[in-house]
Amino acid sequence: MDPQTFKLVILIVVVSCVGVAGAIVNTLMKRDSLIKRITEHFGREPRKLVNAIRSFQGIDFPNLHIAIKELVKEQGGSYELIGHAGLGLKYLVQELPPPGPKVSLVQQECIDTDTDTSIQCPRNGIYLITIAEKKYAVEASFVYEGSNQVDLVVYSIDPEACSEFIEQVREQLNKHSIYRGKVISLSGQESFGDVSGWLRIQFHKFAEVSREDIVLPEKTMNLIERNIGSFYKHSEKLKAVGKSLKRGVLFHGKPGTGKTFTAKFFSQYLDGVTVFLLSGEQLWLIKQSFQLARLLAPSLVIMEDVDLIAHTRDETLGQTILHQLLNELDGLNKDTEILFLLTTNRPEVIEPALALRPGRVDQAIEFPLPDRECRQRLIEQYARGMELKLEDMDRITRRTEGASPAFIQELMRKSALIAAESESESKNGDTLSITDDHVHEALDELLLSGPLTKKIVGFHQTDEFLPL
Repeated sequence: MDPQTFKLVILIVVVSCVGVAGAIVNTLMKRDSLIKRITEHFGREPRKLVNAIRSFQGIDFPNLHIAIKELVKEQGGSYELIGHAGLGLKYLVQELPPPGPKVSLVQQECIDTDTDTSIQCPRNGIYLITIAEKKYAVEASFVYEGSNQVDLVVYSIDPEACSEFIEQVREQLNKHSIYRGKVISLSGQESFGDVSGWLRIQFHKFAEVSREDIVLPEKTMNLIERNIGSFYKHSEKLKAVGKSLKRGVLFHGKPGTGKTFTAKFFSQYLDGVTVFLLSGEQLWLIKQSFQLARLLAPSLVIMEDVDLIAHTRDETLGQTILHQLLNELDGLNKDTEILFLLTTNRPEVIEPALALRPGRVDQAIEFPLPDRECRQRLIEQYARGMELKLEDMDRITRRTEGASPAFIQELMRKSALIAAESESESKNGDTLSITDDHVHEALDELLLSGPLTKKIVGFHQTDEFLPL
């Protein structure tokens, strides 16, 4: 390309870029003002409208947007979503230099609705809504960036229509909450001084657990299913005859006996029930958790290792927190479908508080160490995916007397490792074969390593171990 042609090409490119930039600027300058769009929607200026504002927690930001859309859909209305480049509807009628804030692109934020799903919610969106003969302008946005408060602002011609719309949104919010029927936990920060607190919700999804995976004596399992599964299954019948739907259940037993595992099973087994997980790290969120549990009922509130409460700082604080838990349970309406599930390794720590407040916890269920039959079932269960070639299962079950399910799980994992080491010297295969020698070698390693190893892997035999 000769120099003259090259200069000509450059000139054309520059002129084109300037033309595009100019077109963009002209488009931005010609954008409708927000006041103009609101006026066109209502047929009157915003100053001649009325508005109402209601505040919600920050965690309800996605729920509000879902509720607005569901309300419009349910009532056969329509809406147009526009963005704003100013401060939104709340400040629409303040003295602003003409032409006021401009209509802008809608800025969407991706918000989780579970561990593997999400939705888009507008950060600067205004809904121009028409339902029958009524018109609304609605915005749900955070008070300021990083705030834990969301304001729902509604403009209309009639003040009663504004209030009615907000109440209808509240009903839809509880009905279509993204937290309903999920497994969730709360985290956050308390308010102190002039610093406002905040609240966050995390979704959880446990590995699939089936009824057959829970190895307990049949009598114990039947007791658990009656006190948890049947509670939700027959809740309507209980309510019809005036029986209270709120109740508390205590799982207790030695470490590693399956209390948490069973609780996880019921978090999946109870269809449509919202499950709340509470831990000792966020004890101040007990009240907030119960508030949400009431709104999202039917609910199951699980607090693991409740005996550790008393050891977080001091005994007095622990007892205070435990009494707060019982107070929250006692304060529930009898028609509120909430089951409160406590787990503990040391029931003697919390027994005095429960004895002083009878009726708050209705049933205590002990998780025993597995008997010989259960130990065999556990060995077979944790050997899944491997070829089990045991010639003397009876000897192994005798040697594992006093073992918890957690111990047997570790035993089979160590047996698999020993089998893998031995097979790597002779052959390469995708399937591991577990023999008696592998299991006994693993047992020797676990049981002869000292009392600390036995304790931390869940072996509760009190007598000195003797090889068999």
